[in-house]
Amino acid sequence: KLCTFCTTLTAVVFCPECVEGDGNTEEAAVVDEKHPHGKKARKAKKEAEKKKAAAAAAAAAGKKGGGDFLCEKCDWQKHKHAKRCDHVRTILCTKNMEENARIVKSVFQIRVARRKLLEKCRATFRRFYDSKARNYFYYREDTFETTWHKPYCLKGEELVPLPTPDFAARKIQGMYRTFHALHLVRYRCILSYDKIWSREEQRFYYFNNGTSLLLHGGIEVPNIELVGVDDHGHKWSKPCGLVKIDQVLWDKPKMMGTHDIRPMWTEDVAAMRIQGMWKLHEARAFIRSIVRGAFQQKTDPLSGKHFYYNTHNHHTAWEIPDLLGNERWDY
Repeated sequence: KLCTFCTTLTAVVFCPECVEGDGNTEEAAVVDEKHPHGKKARKAKKEAEKKKAAAAAAAAAGKKGGGDFLCEKCDWQKHKHAKRCDHVRTILCTKNMEENARIVKSVFQIRVARRKLLEKCRATFRRFYDSKARNYFYYREDTFETTWHKPYCLKGEELVPLPTPDFAARKIQGMYRTFHALHLVRYRCILSYDKIWSREEQRFYYFNNGTSLLLHGGIEVPNIELVGVDDHGHKWSKPCGLVKIDQVLWDKPKMMGTHDIRPMWTEDVAAMRIQGMWKLHEARAFIRSIVRGAFQQKTDPLSGKHFYYNTHNHHTAWEIPDLLGNERWDY
């Protein structure tokens, strides 16, 4: 595209706000300075007034001119005045269609290659948090190397997005709600189940003392299938049908997790509790007798204090062995 004015140089910018011959051209101003009352001046003045009126009518109708394509020299000449200094120009492309297609193709290939590189990097590296240094470090699984610096191919991205304040707040809220719900479920289990000792089986069983309909006859659930995976990895599905809860369980309810229900206080439980206390007393006395046989109490001649000598590893300590607890050595 050639310049609109000089028509010889290649246009480098496009100004959509400029309109050719808007009544204030440089040629009219020069003619007026040389011949302020000449025939050419009057003619140029009339033409400028006509163009100015046409431009005003177009502006009133909401229409704009097609704009001007300008080279560097003409662009500077037209926009050096105050009325055009704020015009926003568009930089024109000087490349042909083949060059533009080659650039678009290369940008797309770079983007695809970068995506594959990021996927490989995320599969190779792992990010961990060091609580002492209060910073993340990166571990490479194939070479077993660690570094504090992020892999260069990531640049502005991360292996895993860092938690934002909103994400962290949602996590904390979810953890609290999960903890509260689990605590409520365990409380319901404690109220619903009794832990009883069985003399015949010599073990505890759990008896559900609730009044739920699932205990008495169950509830029929239509149009719902249960889906699972067997030991060989094959999927199975079956209709839900009748849903029922066993009133007696030999295993602890799964909702209790690592907690357990206190057993019902019966004669058998009381006897086991007394037996356990006596066995604990005997075991503690046995362990302390072994400790006394392994250690010797001696006196330091300089300070007059007692220290304890281990006859097996020949170590000494000023403190009494921990396995003796609060019991004195000369007890």
